[in-house]
Amino acid sequence: MSSGTGPAVVDPTLRRRIEPQEFEDFFDPWELRKETCLLYEISWGRKHNIWRHTGRNTDKHVEINFIEKITSERFFRPSTRCSITWFLSWSPCGECSKAITEFLSQHPNVTLFIYVARLYHHTDPGNRQGLRDLVCRGVTVQIMTEQGKNRMVLREWCW
Repeated sequence: MSSGTGPAVVDPTLRRRIEPQEFEDFFDPWELRKETCLLYEISWGRKHNIWRHTGRNTDKHVEINFIEKITSERFFRPSTRCSITWFLSWSPCGECSKAITEFLSQHPNVTLFIYVARLYHHTDPGNRQGLRDLVCRGVTVQIMTEQGKNRMVLREWCW
């Protein structure tokens, strides 16, 4: 999955692909699972090395897990341009949106695209403001379409 450079696999869930039924359960907007799944791709610099990984909630939300993981890895160089695409089963909550905004302000060379299967408590004013703040910060936030889900499968997320 990686190009020979990249993170050491200490956590076996980081490079684990998602099984097709799990994919359907997590990303079907009518299935209201309590757990959030994050599939992500990272493209580094001009080499366009792409790393694909999965993440799930632990005692923290997946967005926070991602930020802590990427900033702690030795391969992360803030001076290198990097494009990150997230596919989330739920949109970020207000608190995660704040953490993402702070991460991006500390790492101006990072571009983030977020595709979500469903909105997390969309009537909560804090969650709505968090999504607006992400968009104002330059993050692309879009609801996944069926066509988008099919493209994800084509990207070999499933076994």
